[in-house]
Amino acid sequence: MDYHWALTGSRYNAAVEWEMTAIASSKAITKWNILALVCGVVGTAATLGLDHLWLKSWADSGQGFRVGRQWTANLPQGQTLVYYESKARAPIGDVTLYITDSDGERVRALPLEADINYRLWFNQWSGRALWQLDLPRADQYQFRCSNHNFAYDSDVPADDRVVFFRTPDSLAEVSFTRKIIQGTGAAITIGLIILFYFLHGLELGKRRALAEPLMAPRDIGPDIIVQ
Repeated sequence: MDYHWALTGSRYNAAVEWEMTAIASSKAITKWNILALVCGVVGTAATLGLDHLWLKSWADSGQGFRVGRQWTANLPQGQTLVYYESKARAPIGDVTLYITDSDGERVRALPLEADINYRLWFNQWSGRALWQLDLPRADQYQFRCSNHNFAYDSDVPADDRVVFFRTPDSLAEVSFTRKIIQGTGAAITIGLIILFYFLHGLELGKRRALAEPLMAPRDIGPDIIVQ
């Protein structure tokens, strides 16, 4: 006699049923990994948005004056970097700043040795810090910035300007604050993603525990066919 086992009819259907149920109960999709994905997208967007707002607030600070014109303005006492900004290209040299106080005394604009420059991608401004000023008192100052890379002042791009008293004054402080914003945003986002995936793992564990009785082999009594 030759004995072999066979699953037939309703017994085969029962085997397929518990296997499909077990697979469905252990799917690796939960609300937690969906939340982790959403958190990654929203956290990244929020971090970039805050970084953008901070940089924009810095770019909008200070007092800007068009290059190639004589200006009179009330400026506060203290030290300030003077930035040259342009939507074309901020010059490296051949630019002068002549400034006097209300008594006609000249205030020295000290050229910077370090090359401090930037490009603001959201408004296409290029900037470079060209001078350090130390204004002895709050006063009404007269000044003129001239770009000698052009033959005439009328040839200087209309958007070119010099900016006093940015807040914060130093570009290094701006970069440091941006790093804090980016680092904090990244840490919070990654921390939430790890938390959500931890909860995702717990949820899968519960599903597997519920699926174990279904995944246990059933005594479905296979037919014995005798040949």
